[in-house]
Amino acid sequence: MPALSGILSPYALIPDLFELRFLGLDAVGMGRAYFARVWATRPDSDKPVPGVSLTASFGDEDDDTPKGMKAQVRTNSRGEALLTFHLPEIPGATDDEQVDLEIRGTPGNFRNSVTATLRHWRRAAVLLSTDKPLYQPDQTLHMRVLVLDDQRRAWAKRPLRFVVHDPDDTVIFSTDAETSRFGIASADWTIPSSQKLGSYRVFTDISGDADSRELQGNQLVRISRYELPTFTVNVVANQPFYLRGQNADLTVSASYMFGKPVLRGHVRIVRETRREWNYRDQKWETEQGESQEGELDAKNEFHATLNLSKDYSDLQDDS
Repeated sequence: MPALSGILSPYALIPDLFELRFLGLDAVGMGRAYFARVWATRPDSDKPVPGVSLTASFGDEDDDTPKGMKAQVRTNSRGEALLTFHLPEIPGATDDEQVDLEIRGTPGNFRNSVTATLRHWRRAAVLLSTDKPLYQPDQTLHMRVLVLDDQRRAWAKRPLRFVVHDPDDTVIFSTDAETSRFGIASADWTIPSSQKLGSYRVFTDISGDADSRELQGNQLVRISRYELPTFTVNVVANQPFYLRGQNADLTVSASYMFGKPVLRGHVRIVRETRREWNYRDQKWETEQGESQEGELDAKNEFHATLNLSKDYSDLQDDS
């Protein structure tokens, strides 16, 4: 009998040989469902391998493994299977904790497995507030935060940090705190008398990781000097909106806080196209258009008409 020679694939010698591929999110949310899609294929041809019995578990599988952290399924005719986990709640699990997901497959005498390292996914709620939006130098800024864990329960004994940034994003105040059993923490900052005026950002971080936006709270406040006004200015337009070909007629009046009219007041109406606070120079920067000036008449009124034809033209060219 003549001898046979040639090349034979080793895969042909092991009919049960297969490989597993896994697709799923790289983070798990405790107390939620997690889905893992698995494919069983032949290594030599990528042909599907049906009927593979799959067993998967988070962590080391033993008798103490919670039921929701284990799953079993069998691949279909396309070699596909969907593993579904109903993960139990684990209060206090942190972002830096990792857990291994091991998927094992057996179609006969051959066994194979694939392992993925996942991380816990936190969706904590950080509700940061201040006692008011506007402050003056020498006043105290009161900060308060309510922290809820991913089960929307008060997150007690959680370290956090309060930070205040100036408009240049420089840290000008920071302090550490810890949430109470009600998930609440607070801090106070006495604003120095020499503090520059501008918009400041109050920031709370409970993760220790500046890139973890799920565990942060932000609030904008303004530091400004303000005084009680001695009189008020009232502007009345002849109608609430205008159509093409119409102009705006304005009536300006002024009254002292005790009710009497401002006599011989000078009025200036200016169109501002831009108004920004320059934090470094501590002054307003504006871009102004046309203006109208005049004196209050005997009826304590000043009348002005704004030509809106250019505004209509700009609006027509605007998408």
